[in-house]
Amino acid sequence: MKYLVYICSIIVICFLFVSPISAITGIGTCDNPYVITNPVELQFISSDLDAYFILGNDIDLTGIEWMPIGYDSQPFVGYLDGKNYTISNLFIDLPDESYVGLFRALGSGAVIKNINFYNPTVSAFDESGCLAGIIYTNFGTYEQMRIMNVNIYSGYISGYGNHMGGMIGCVYVYSDVCVSYCTLAYTKIQSDALPGFIVGSLRADSVMYVEHSIISDNHFIVLHRGCVDSRNVSSYAKKWFDSNELT
Repeated sequence: MKYLVYICSIIVICFLFVSPISAITGIGTCDNPYVITNPVELQFISSDLDAYFILGNDIDLTGIEWMPIGYDSQPFVGYLDGKNYTISNLFIDLPDESYVGLFRALGSGAVIKNINFYNPTVSAFDESGCLAGIIYTNFGTYEQMRIMNVNIYSGYISGYGNHMGGMIGCVYVYSDVCVSYCTLAYTKIQSDALPGFIVGSLRADSVMYVEHSIISDNHFIVLHRGCVDSRNVSSYAKKWFDSNELT
């Protein structure tokens, strides 16, 4: 009888922890991408960083302390199409770490598109953002990484160091990134100094194109020498995007 109870317990554990992953449809190819439908499957992206993924529905991350996808040395280089679904209530609390976001790192050839974020909260040390902590493409080759129609609403991105970005923490040296048809709205970005609208830090010899994108009604909260300075930057941001200049 005890043996039967033990076997039943193992079966239940396997069902609870294995079945969400095994239930993913698709095989991760261009013609048959993995279909992500829940938080466990979203985290599964870490297991196949060069595969093709799509979202199959909205995903609510309420109550989950998110661990960023990928690693500094192993960026996501695959394809993620959100199909215009929404990831809501992303919550990251890693105040001692840099390069924090839904993805820790994005690399050469990666494509992220058609995803909405609602009410994301990211707390890190520095160079972090809602979508990704760091982007780096192949040194010297300028192989582009693309972000298209990624929209962030009502977020709070905060860091105790410098260079926090609304979408991306850092674009590393010799990297090439194109951001198009994106929106950052009603979001607060807090940093000790030097926060950025889309990217916190654009390193030397990197290239970042921003086109057909909108920033509206966001706030910087700059913490410096014990003071707090909060200001609305929407009008300046709109002009900055319209002129397509990065400073």
